[in-house]
Amino acid sequence: MHHSILQYWQHLEMLPPGNADLPRPRVCRLMLAMFEGWRTRQPFPEFGYFGHIRDVATLGTDIMAQPLEIRRGHAMAETLRKLVDPEYRHDGFMKVHPDELIVGAMPPFSVGQGKEVMEYFQEGDEGDEALRNEVGFLNAWSNFGHICPDHAKVVNEGIDAIIADCAARAKNAKDARQVAFYAGVQIALEGVLDFAEGYAAECEREADKCDAILKGHPDHAQVDILKQRIAGMRDAADRLRRVPAKPCKGFLDAVQCIYLMNCALHWTGELSSLGRLDQILQPFLDTDELNEADAQEIIDCLWVKLDERATLDNSHVADHFTSADGALMGVGGPSNFDQGALVNQWMQQVTLGGVIADEALESRDACNAVTRLCLNSTRKLPFNCPTVDLRVHKDIPADILDLAASAILSGGAHPILMNDDKIIPALYETHDEVRLSDARDYACDGCYETHFAGKTEFSFYYVFGIDNLEKALNSGAGFGGSGATHLRGTKASWRTPQARDIKDFEDFYSIFEHHVVLSSHRGVAGLLAAYGAKGRVCPSPILSSMIKGCIEKGRDFYDGGAHYHVFAPLMTGISTVADSMHVIRKLVFDEGVISLEELVACLRSDWGKRPITIGKRPTVERISEIREMCLVQQKFGHGNREVDELAWRVIDTFCDANREALEHSVHTAGLERLQEQFGSADNPFIMAITPGVGTFEQYAFGGMFAGATPDGRSAGQPIASDLAASPWPQDLDPRNPETGEPLLQTTFSAALPSWNDKAINRLSDGAPADINIREDFPPDELASILRRFAKGEGSNMMTVTVANHETLEAASARPDDFDLLRVRMGGWTEFYSTLFDNHKQQHRRRPLYLADGGAK
Repeated sequence: MHHSILQYWQHLEMLPPGNADLPRPRVCRLMLAMFEGWRTRQPFPEFGYFGHIRDVATLGTDIMAQPLEIRRGHAMAETLRKLVDPEYRHDGFMKVHPDELIVGAMPPFSVGQGKEVMEYFQEGDEGDEALRNEVGFLNAWSNFGHICPDHAKVVNEGIDAIIADCAARAKNAKDARQVAFYAGVQIALEGVLDFAEGYAAECEREADKCDAILKGHPDHAQVDILKQRIAGMRDAADRLRRVPAKPCKGFLDAVQCIYLMNCALHWTGELSSLGRLDQILQPFLDTDELNEADAQEIIDCLWVKLDERATLDNSHVADHFTSADGALMGVGGPSNFDQGALVNQWMQQVTLGGVIADEALESRDACNAVTRLCLNSTRKLPFNCPTVDLRVHKDIPADILDLAASAILSGGAHPILMNDDKIIPALYETHDEVRLSDARDYACDGCYETHFAGKTEFSFYYVFGIDNLEKALNSGAGFGGSGATHLRGTKASWRTPQARDIKDFEDFYSIFEHHVVLSSHRGVAGLLAAYGAKGRVCPSPILSSMIKGCIEKGRDFYDGGAHYHVFAPLMTGISTVADSMHVIRKLVFDEGVISLEELVACLRSDWGKRPITIGKRPTVERISEIREMCLVQQKFGHGNREVDELAWRVIDTFCDANREALEHSVHTAGLERLQEQFGSADNPFIMAITPGVGTFEQYAFGGMFAGATPDGRSAGQPIASDLAASPWPQDLDPRNPETGEPLLQTTFSAALPSWNDKAINRLSDGAPADINIREDFPPDELASILRRFAKGEGSNMMTVTVANHETLEAASARPDDFDLLRVRMGGWTEFYSTLFDNHKQQHRRRPLYLADGGAK
C-alpha cells in the first residue's frame, strides 16, 4: 500500500524489469502526466460555454420550430463537434497524449461539481419551455446518469448500423413523436461519429509533430519512443475512423470504442457506467493475436484514461450545479445534496466476474482472462477510478479471490464484493417478466445499484429509518425540529401515542412499523405521480440508442422507452435504528433504569445541548448519565446477535411495507396510468421494485436533518454508510484514553454473522457492509474471509477500506504526504486528501475490524 505519489514512484524505481507490479514505460509516462494534472485545477467549461442551439448558424433559422427530440439531438451533436473543433482546442477539453493507446478525454463533470450542456429550450416568443420546466424543478441539466448502457451493442454492431435501423423504423413510425425520436437519435449519433473523426485528426497532428521532430533530429535521444508514438498515433487515427462507426474487429478496437462512447455520454450529460467489461471484451481477446502483456498494457491505459480528471485539492473544486441537476423523477423540489462528498465521483463503475447470463438450470462461472487483467490493473495502479465491482459466488475460482484480496490491500477500497447467489434470486423475483438471464447479467450503475445491464431505467427514493424512529418515540414528530417553534418537533406523520403511554417494546415496535408503512406509501405515491415528467424535458438520444427497448418502441429513455423500469426504495440509518432499539428494549423496558419519557426528553434537548421546551425535564447530570449508559451498549455490525436481529427485523418490516404499499388499492390509479401511458400489449410497462440500503456518500448529509438518537448520537451528526456499523459520535473522542486504540473494534471474522440473514437477502438493490481494516491485515486471512463471503457468509455486498486510524489522523494533518490514501465513500472510492473535514472525521470514527489475532 502506497500513501503518496512520491512513495509509489520510489516503489516502481526499485522494481526489476518484468516485475508484475511494474507497468510498461508507456503507461508510466501517461501516469506521470496524469499525476501532474491531479494537482492542478482541471479545465472546466465556463457557465454557458456550449451556448444555445439557436445560435449555431449551420442549423438554420427554423431550428427552434423543430420537435424537442430533434433539438436535443442537435444540442448533443453540436456539443461533441465543438469539443473537437480545432478552433476550441486551446480550451483544453480535447487532449491527446502521443503515448496513448486509448484516445479521448473525459469531461471534468462529476456528481459533486455538476456539468455544462448546450441548451435547446424554446423561450420568450418561441414558447415557455424553460420556465415551465423550472417551475417543476427540471431543466436541461436534469439527466440522471446512474445508468448501465449497452456498450456491447455499439462494439458489436457499430453506430452506422444503429443509424440505419432508426432510419428504417422511422418509415413505419406510428406518430410524429416516434419520427422525431428516431431523427433525434440519428442526429446525435452522427455527432458522435464527428467526435471520433475529430480525435482521429488530432492523432494525425500528433503523429506529424513527432515525425517532424524525428526528421529534424534523426539522432534524437528518444528516437525509439518517437517512432512508437508515430506508429501509435497513426494506428489510433485509423482505428477512430473505423470505430465506433463499424463493428470492432479486435481487443484494442473494442476498448477504444467503449471509452469513446463513455466520453460522449458524459460530455452530453449522462454520467454512466461501463457495465460487465470483462464479458464484453473477452470474445475480442479470444480472437485477437495479443499476448497477455500487450492486453494488460491496453487495460492499464484504459484505467489511466478513466481517472485523468481527478483532483487532489478541494480548493480546485468547481460548482456548476443548477437547482435541477440529475433530478430523480421530477419530484417538485431542488436537487440539493452533499456535493462536497462527490468531487471525484464520475459514476464509472466496472463490473467483473459473476456468472454467465443464460437460462440454464445451473449457473456457470463467468470469470475470464479480462477479469484477471482488470483486477491486476486495480491492484497495481493507485487510482480511485474506475470503481471495480467484483461479482462472486460459491464456485468462483480461488485465484480471483486472491487477486481481489491483493487489490484491496493495495489500498484502493475496491473491488467491492457482490454475492451472486444472493442478489440474482432477489432480482429474478422482483417481477414475473424478469428473465433469469437478465438477472444473471446484472451490473452496477454508478455506486452499486443493481441493473439489468443495458436494459434498465433506474431511480430511487428514500425511506429514512431514523426519521421513523423519531416519529415512533415522539408522537409523529421529529426531534431535530423540537424547540420553541415546533414544540415537540416538526410533524410529518401519524400522531401516535406519547412515550408515557407506550406499554412495552412490542408496542413501541408496532408504532415504528406504522410510520414505516406510511413512509413507504408516500414513496410509492411520489414515484407514481412524478414518473414521466422528464420525458418532455431532457430526452437522451445517445443513451436511448444504448438501452434495449427504446429503439424497438420508438420512445426515449426518459419517456418510458427502456425494457425494465427499476425503482429502489432505500432505507438509511438501519444500524442506528437497531442500536437505538437495543437501548430502548434493554434500558427502558427490560431493566427499567431509564423511563421512555426521560429518554425522549434527552433527545429533544440533543443530550442537553439545547433547552427542553415541553415534557419531562431531566437535570444536566441525569442527561449525561443516560447518554453514558446508551453509548456503552452493544452495536450492530460487531457480531452481537441480540442487536443484529433487531436490524434484520427492521429490514423485513421495510421490505414488507414497500411490497404491501405497491399492492394497495390507494395506488391502483397511478399504476394504471403508467401502464396506459407507457406500456402496450406488445411492450408492457415492467416495473420492478428493488429495495436496498443506500446512503452512498450522503451519510454526513443524511444525518444533518436527524435529531439525537437513543444510541448516543447527537443531532445533525453523520449516520453509518449504507449497512455498515455506526461510527463513534463526532463530538466525542473515538480513541480509548488509556491505549489510544479506537473504541469501536472487533474482529472481521466475528463480525461477518451480523449481516448473515435471509432478511438482508431480500435487499435486491444491495446492502453493502462497509468495513475498515488495518494496513497490515494478513493477506491470507483476507482471502479466506473473501472466500467465506463468496460462499454466503455476510451481507450481499461488502466493501473494505484499508487504513490505520493513525494513518487517517496523520493524513488529516499532512494531506500532501498521503495523497494516495483512498477510502470507501459508501458508493465509490475517494482520495482522503480531497475530502472536506466532516467526511474525514467520519472515516476516523468508523469501527476497526481486526484480524483474528486481535488488537495491535
